[in-house]
Amino acid sequence: MKHFAIFVFLLWCGTLAAQTHIILTDAVTGAPVPYAHVLYGDQQGRYADESGAVVIPAGVETALVSHISYQSLTLELARLGGPEVRLTPVATMLAPAVVQPKGAGRRKLGHANEKRLSCQGGLNGYQLAELFPLPQDGNGLPQITQVQLNLNPFNLHRVSSTRIGDTSYDDCVTYVAKLRVDLRAVDPASGAPGASLIGGGVILALKDRLDLTIHRIYSVDLPQPLLFPEEGVFAVVEWIVTEDVRIQDSVTPSLWSVASGDPASSWVKWPLGTPWRPRNAAGAAKPRAFAISLVTTK
Repeated sequence: MKHFAIFVFLLWCGTLAAQTHIILTDAVTGAPVPYAHVLYGDQQGRYADESGAVVIPAGVETALVSHISYQSLTLELARLGGPEVRLTPVATMLAPAVVQPKGAGRRKLGHANEKRLSCQGGLNGYQLAELFPLPQDGNGLPQITQVQLNLNPFNLHRVSSTRIGDTSYDDCVTYVAKLRVDLRAVDPASGAPGASLIGGGVILALKDRLDLTIHRIYSVDLPQPLLFPEEGVFAVVEWIVTEDVRIQDSVTPSLWSVASGDPASSWVKWPLGTPWRPRNAAGAAKPRAFAISLVTTK
């Protein structure tokens, strides 16, 4: 028994040694790059955590690091000189923000107030995008100040149980998911979501203001007002799980779906590393849009 325990311990140590620990940092500032994609194998991948750290499983030889605000980088793990991997930022030209006078009007654009039809379940790494055209009201270019999501957060938690005899006790609730909320340009070639317009997006950590019993509107303030692009703008939501779970695990919230008159307005991207595709590309009978709204000032 003693020799068997030593064998198991040595095997465990060998497994740990075979894993690759990397820390993603900004090549200019040296700051960590949180929630980047690390892709490997056949549509497998993980997210870096908030400190830019990620553990790549044993047996992986190459990995692709991807982030909307940085140049993608292919890693040969055997050639890494240390845990730090530096990513080069991608410059994004933003339209100038104009300071609005006090008392400027606010309005909501989108589908959140329309009739709900279904609920789109989230998966780790799943991305949803809704296209918002420029409002044609003759008032010039408005500024986007906030993104609002109509969410059902029920699947955000995981409960671990202890069984004593015939009774099971719930002893731990862990919130494992975050959302990346982004505004992106329209790619002129494909019409799909393109470059981020707000520096890679805003991370929404729901666990600090979560009610697991109901769905409700979550408001995400932008880092600064964004002048509405003339070609329109995509609002993108990405489900992020940094725990060591399978990419298929549904431990993330759901976003309500509503009626939409434009079947090409909603796009999806999943699994990690796959291209964007229109949600209704298969010819769904009833087009859907996601309950995402933009709040603008005139």
